[in-house]
Amino acid sequence: MRRLTLLFAIGLVAGACSSDSSLPAPTPGPAQTVCLPEFCIDYPSDWEIEVGEDFVVLNHPLGAEASVGRIDMQGVVEGAGGTWPADAEETMRRFWELLDDLGNADLEELTVDGNAVDTEGRLDDRRLWHRLLATSPPRAIGAEMRGPDRTWEAHAAIITNSLRAPNS
Repeated sequence: MRRLTLLFAIGLVAGACSSDSSLPAPTPGPAQTVCLPEFCIDYPSDWEIEVGEDFVVLNHPLGAEASVGRIDMQGVVEGAGGTWPADAEETMRRFWELLDDLGNADLEELTVDGNAVDTEGRLDDRRLWHRLLATSPPRAIGAEMRGPDRTWEAHAAIITNSLRAPNS
């Protein structure tokens, strides 16, 4: 199950990286909120949303994508050749190593804020923003957004920065 969760998370990232758009990002629409038992996020109203039992997938008509769901921190760390236990920062460094194994990933920024780790970088020819919220290690929730370029940063901030527990 741990490996399946890890492969699902990485598959969402890798599979979405083939889209191409040369248009700059539009101004995000008003934020809406969706909550599942394990997390809540906000998203711009101009995005299409698919809600599953324990995940959310978002798509923008101009080629940006986002996904939110469970992350098995131990599976990520061990999948990249590390040893468990590891903290959320180490988990995100290992996550980017796994992405680099699948393509051409470059972690450019990493910020730790309590039990949340925000990262930004490049995956192939796209921008990737990611927030890991360690809920009860090795369990975590991850929110990631992929866009054609940095003009999508305002959209990414709404989606990834809003990741929170449902009662907070």
